[in-house]
Amino acid sequence: MTAKVTSVRLSLRPRALQPDDERLSATRVGDNRYRLLTSSFFAPLAVGDIVATDPDCGSGSGSGSGSGSGSGEPVIVGIAEPGDLSLSVIRLDDDVPATRVASVTRSWCAAGASWSETRDGIVNTVWRAEVDADQVYDFLSGALRGRPDWHLVGVYGPQDRTRRALGAAALIA
Repeated sequence: MTAKVTSVRLSLRPRALQPDDERLSATRVGDNRYRLLTSSFFAPLAVGDIVATDPDCGSGSGSGSGSGSGSGEPVIVGIAEPGDLSLSVIRLDDDVPATRVASVTRSWCAAGASWSETRDGIVNTVWRAEVDADQVYDFLSGALRGRPDWHLVGVYGPQDRTRRALGAAALIA
């Protein structure tokens, strides 16, 4: 039986040039627990992380329910268990062509990259479990040398994807 794919909502802290919230694809793995199928572009959450949620009941109380739309959609309130993958985040200058992004990120597969997603000038790459965050950082530091229009924002291993790190980017309970 295939698990049903749904979306969970991450209510983001107010910041310039970012939306109020982000929806991530996930599958339910237990009561108020979902395994992410996509990585966040705004918070340290990666594919495979299990997040804790509450239904959006429309309270708007500031307790992590975000805008309080009352949709009943699961709202992320914490990270229950980080997955075993590392996540790298790179910001691109506006003039980097999509074809170059695809070519460069494909070349990272030999170093352990699983796949990359690009949106609004941000490149998220998920790295295989056997490649730890320090190895990803070392690789990208070298790979991005000579690319002044690519900016490494961070590399987040499982140990980095904590409640505190998530709380810096999102409104959680």
